[in-house]
Amino acid sequence: MATDHRRERGTLHDPVTVGFEVERTTRERFKVMAADSKLSAAALFEAVVDHLEAELTDERTLPWLPAKDRSGELPITTA
Repeated sequence: MATDHRRERGTLHDPVTVGFEVERTTRERFKVMAADSKLSAAALFEAVVDHLEAELTDERTLPWLPAKDRSGELPITTA
């Protein structure tokens, strides 16, 4: 990565625009975090996703989020 922690133009394999809405203040806080880290917002987003993926449980959830409601599921027994 370049010294300013931005990726060189044209080096993404399959680029897409992140298309979900968040509160403006949340986006601004994220951009400040990126700038303070000397990263582009896109580079910080990718780093956050990589970091969170490493935290996933066996059920592919994050341990600090509320547990899934499993009240309607039947138990599976293995022999």
